[in-house]
Amino acid sequence: MNAPAFLPAIISVLLIFVAGYAGWRLLAAPTLDLRTDFETDTLLLAAGVAGAGLISNWAHTLPRAAWSVIFTVAAGYFAVRAVIARAQVPRRNRLLAHACGSLVLVYMFLAGVAPSTLHGSTAGEYTMAPMPGMYVDTTITYPAIGLVCVAALAFYTASVLSRLSGAPVEGTERRAFAPRSVEACRVVVILALAYGILSKIV
Repeated sequence: MNAPAFLPAIISVLLIFVAGYAGWRLLAAPTLDLRTDFETDTLLLAAGVAGAGLISNWAHTLPRAAWSVIFTVAAGYFAVRAVIARAQVPRRNRLLAHACGSLVLVYMFLAGVAPSTLHGSTAGEYTMAPMPGMYVDTTITYPAIGLVCVAALAFYTASVLSRLSGAPVEGTERRAFAPRSVEACRVVVILALAYGILSKIV
């Protein structure tokens, strides 16, 4: 996909910001006596760090296999939690979205989404004589699944954006901790993941 050379770095910085903000929320919420969704913040923290490494080599952290295991476990956890909360429709839907998002990340790690060594459109191209540790630009495995993931991410983005102007998160026992900022962080992560997939198949 043709894109400015600086775009991956900007996207990675945004993802790291999302991860840092989510981590700060996890630490600050109890101190400020504010209500927050710790599962959502934890997922945003992990997705921000992992997603940044998928887009820019300088943001690489854990091995791909480790991230795959982490998000596979996360997908199973959120799926089980969704079954338990099936009577609470808004919470169930949110947990199912978390499970699906985790599976998208698992796909990205297993399918070969990685930082690009070439500028411009890289689909189907290879770098010449790669150096040790250098990423090789190829199309990802099972690109049709990638397109399905992008379509699902686009649909979810629309639903998240519709909530940005909606009512606050349910519950009255404590004031919610900036719920709309969490929705905005979700949009950043979703668009970044979609970019990561499309950059390898378009």
